[in-house]
Amino acid sequence: MPYDKRNPELRQAMARIALALPGVFESPQWGGWVYKVPDPASGKGRAKAKMLCYVVDGKNHGWHCQFKLPGRDDEGRAAEAVKRHAWVEPHPWKTLGPSGWVVARPRTAKQLEQLAGLLAESRALLPDTEPETPDVPELPGAGTHGSPVARRMASVMREAREQGWEHRDPDAAAFDG
Repeated sequence: MPYDKRNPELRQAMARIALALPGVFESPQWGGWVYKVPDPASGKGRAKAKMLCYVVDGKNHGWHCQFKLPGRDDEGRAAEAVKRHAWVEPHPWKTLGPSGWVVARPRTAKQLEQLAGLLAESRALLPDTEPETPDVPELPGAGTHGSPVARRMASVMREAREQGWEHRDPDAAAFDG
C-alpha cells in the first residue's frame, strides 16, 4: 500500500532508514530533519558533522529525501539512479544537481527498501565514524577482541611489568594476566 505523500509516517520511515546507518544522528534543521555523521578528522564530533541527507516536507510534493550519490554529472551513480527509478530526480539546485545530489520521493515499501540501498551508497562517501585504534600488541591469551581502551590498558600494564613494576597486593596480581 503506498504512503500518502503528506503522511508523517513516511518521514519516520525515511528517518529509520537513515538512522540505521553507522554513526548517523538526527538534527532538526532548515525546516526539516538533517541526518549527519560526525567527522572524526575535525575533532569536534557532532558540532562539525557531515550531512548524509535532508528529509523535508515539500509544499507541492510531500515528504522527500535529498542526498548525494557517487560521481558527477551524467556519468555518476546519481544519473543511473534517476534513469532507473521514476521516484528519484536530479536535485533542482544548479550547484547540487551536477555534483551528484538527488531528490527521492519514495511512496511504497519497495521504494523505501531501494532508498535504503541508495542511502547506504551515500553513507559510504562520508568519513568513518570509528576512531582509529593504535596498534597495541595483545597479551598472550587475550585474543584479538575487546575494546580499544582495554587493549591499550593491557599494553600499558605489560610495559610497566617489563620495566619492573609489581603489584603491592599479591591478590591483585592474579587479575593482571
